[in-house]
Amino acid sequence: KQNVRDHAAAIEEAVRALRQRARELKAKPLAKLADDLEQMLAAARKKAKGAGDQLGKSDVQDIRQRAKQDVQLMSNVTEKQRDVAMAIIEKI
Repeated sequence: KQNVRDHAAAIEEAVRALRQRARELKAKPLAKLADDLEQMLAAARKKAKGAGDQLGKSDVQDIRQRAKQDVQLMSNVTEKQRDVAMAIIEKI
């Protein structure tokens, strides 16, 4: 159970970071993604309580991996947007 809690805490931290980044960028898709991840986490917690630790642990790990991938993807997109903006500014 502690391992599931550790994963859940890591996911919650990733979601908080994602929400903060969404506020900084005023990006509604990031905020929607954070909402989706929170819903998935809540569902995984329900499964963990009802079906046993192994299933819940697996679900939480999957969500944690998805959260990491989504945060990395949005970070990459943001970086590319900044690079394009800088290139346009340099040409002006």
